Amino acid sequence: MPKINISRKRLDKDKIFVIIAPWKYRWFHHSLIKAKVPNDCGYLHYSYSMDILNDNPYITKQNFLELLDTIHEDMDHLNKLRERNFYLYGHSMAGTFVMILADLMPVKAVAAIVPGANLAECFWNGESTQFLRKEMEQN
Repeated sequence: MPKINISRKRLDKDKIFVIIAPWKYRWFHHSLIKAKVPNDCGYLHYSYSMDILNDNPYITKQNFLELLDTIHEDMDHLNKLRERNFYLYGHSMAGTFVMILADLMPVKAVAAIVPGANLAECFWNGESTQFLRKEMEQN
């Protein structure tokens, strides 16, 4: 199971930015983005460990669902307290996550930065995932 890190700030606000980190992310990468979130808005910032991708596709699917469930539950909880306007931001592989979340809940806007058009193609052809590809081919 991947480790999921969550940073929260100003969740009492009506506008909430949901920022999802890309794979192989370092925690400080979104410091500038979080610093630009206006004071009248809050944010939820999610990152996850590298083992979210696994050489077993069923485990990868389970890891993805765990992350998506965590984010969706947090958003749903905030909305049940009081209806909010959510703005989703995902970079790289996280672009997939924001698109799925946008299908699960009403959101005001989605920003998918450098998303993979096809996750399977990105996995097989991506430079940073070649070690997993080799493990899968050996198994």
